[in-house]
Amino acid sequence: MTVAGGLGQFLVAVWLRLPEALRPGVLFVVALAVVLLLPSPPRALQTLERLLRSRWTVALVGLLSATAMWFAWTSLQHPPILQDEEAYLLQAHLFASGRWADPAPPIPIFFEQPHVLVVPRLAAKYPPGHALLLALGVAVHRPGLIPVLLLGLTGALLFVLARDWVRSDVGPWIAMLAWLGWIGLVGHDSWPRPSYMSEISTSVLWLAGWYALLQWRRRPQPSYLLMVAVIVGWGAITRPLTMLVYAVPVGAVVLALVVRRGLWRQLAAAVVVGTAVLAIIALWSWATTGRWSETPLALYTAQYLPWDVPGFGFRSTPPTRPLPPEIACFPNLFGTPRADYGLAALPRALAGRALAVVRDTLGQWRAGLLPFAVVGLIAVPVELGVALATGALLLLAYLSYAHDPNYTIYYMEAQASIVALAAFGVAWVAQLAGRRFGRRDPEETAVAAGRRVAGWCALVLFAAGVIPTTRTLRAIRRGREIGDLPHRMFRDSVSAIRPGRAIVFVHFGPGEGCGQNLIENAPPLATARTWIVHDRGSSDADLIRLAPDRVPFLFDTKSWQMRPYTTLQDVTPGPTRPLSSVPANRGLGPPASDR
Repeated sequence: MTVAGGLGQFLVAVWLRLPEALRPGVLFVVALAVVLLLPSPPRALQTLERLLRSRWTVALVGLLSATAMWFAWTSLQHPPILQDEEAYLLQAHLFASGRWADPAPPIPIFFEQPHVLVVPRLAAKYPPGHALLLALGVAVHRPGLIPVLLLGLTGALLFVLARDWVRSDVGPWIAMLAWLGWIGLVGHDSWPRPSYMSEISTSVLWLAGWYALLQWRRRPQPSYLLMVAVIVGWGAITRPLTMLVYAVPVGAVVLALVVRRGLWRQLAAAVVVGTAVLAIIALWSWATTGRWSETPLALYTAQYLPWDVPGFGFRSTPPTRPLPPEIACFPNLFGTPRADYGLAALPRALAGRALAVVRDTLGQWRAGLLPFAVVGLIAVPVELGVALATGALLLLAYLSYAHDPNYTIYYMEAQASIVALAAFGVAWVAQLAGRRFGRRDPEETAVAAGRRVAGWCALVLFAAGVIPTTRTLRAIRRGREIGDLPHRMFRDSVSAIRPGRAIVFVHFGPGEGCGQNLIENAPPLATARTWIVHDRGSSDADLIRLAPDRVPFLFDTKSWQMRPYTTLQDVTPGPTRPLSSVPANRGLGPPASDR
């Protein structure tokens, strides 16, 4: 073996023994030490920099982002996993058919499912913004199409903003590294992306609003301000609290520029447009609850989860409807911790949530970028600083609501600015070192040397991050293919029912059913091939008599078996072997993810 070969094997062995979190930092130091000795920028590096500034590159980044998310999701028809996702898809089916809500189902107590109203009408509780977008995918029988496209647009916008937030020569390198860090977030264990969750919509709305605002600041054309108004309004009918937080800094910037430039007519037009978008909430409420002033969310909360409101302590008001098995555990799981949630708990809650957000955003190989994110705060550009401050405001706003710190999905909108900060820190440190210590030709300026060093370091870290990011995407894809086996078994057993229309009564034993997510019906119920309903004992006969054209079946959640429903004695199956593969809280999400 040659000396070079032995040295190479030694270096590889050392590299593999390094913890993944340390590898980016070590690689950065090595790359920096090497590139400081390079006298001039190679043509390949200059060519790549020009490509990164191209508009076509932005389109390519968006396409790659959407493709990566599609690959991780395995299918544009992937079934929902979380209870919230099921409610959003029910809502999207209604909107796709041109209806805000459907008539109440026959004997509503059979059809109750989490986050869905069954009286006075059948509708999801969530504000309509996200489901209105999902309806476009539902209309073409590809419900996953819209989340994938929204994530593709998010990736493209992050690239553009990370490049433009820093109006300097190193912007393209920051954008490249920030985009790869964002793509790697698909590996978040608790809240994998893509999904049908509304944070998909508000994440892209945050970035789109900043992009429009930056364009309007540079070129005060009315169309850009109207775009900001539509974006803020649509976000408000999607996740009201999240977009209220977002609107505070955006509104402050808009008002300051309006006063400085005298653009009062533009402001008036934007207010009118934004108000028109907000009016959708009143229309949705009236069409669902019969009252302009009572939203489906407020009505659902009163009916099932009266304690599920912002504030401190546990609200002891009883629900107006009995709790079905799938949400009967919610008061204990999510309500009881609220009893101890008061002003004294706020510092600990804030610290725990902030650490969880940083952990999930800069996890895996990206953990090595955390020191650069901290250093980057020293010289953070104003635009990126405003974005980071908005994320901090989001953390503060959600202190009004008690939740597990691990529910970092509430702060998904802030993740893009965090990875951009880490990428900025890398480029800023490398650029600073290149300006002061970089070797250069007599014709090369210090600024050019700094740009060259920053480009090399960002490129090396990007190349090092491609492999673990690709590995993560593949792992998420495998998990999506096999991870939801119990629910896939149930859906397959329902789909296998032949011929004609059917009613599947789902039997939960005492204390069972929490978070199992089995009761799911796509409107309209009148023409649905299968109804999936709760087993209500001897009352099942009433529903069977109302639908004589439907064949009844009974599904037992202990044996995980489907069988024909022949007599009323079938409503109480005998003892059977529990299915160990069905986790008690599978698909269970926080009960109020869209405040």
